[in-house]
Amino acid sequence: MTDQDEKYVKLRTALIPEAERLANLRLRMKKTKFELRPGADGRYYRHCFWSQYFHEAMDSLVSQYSLRG
Repeated sequence: MTDQDEKYVKLRTALIPEAERLANLRLRMKKTKFELRPGADGRYYRHCFWSQYFHEAMDSLVSQYSLRG
């Protein structure tokens, strides 16, 4: 791993607590933690809203801090 890669990983890791906080806030406003959704194979799966909210928050924070390209 290059020094630049290590710096990126360190900076991104530092954003995790804020992304968790934001995901928790959004989830508290939602009435349910998951919903059943049809998968590509036609079978239903449990879609986890916390995971969705966490990833959306991470994407937003990474963009805010200009960590991408």
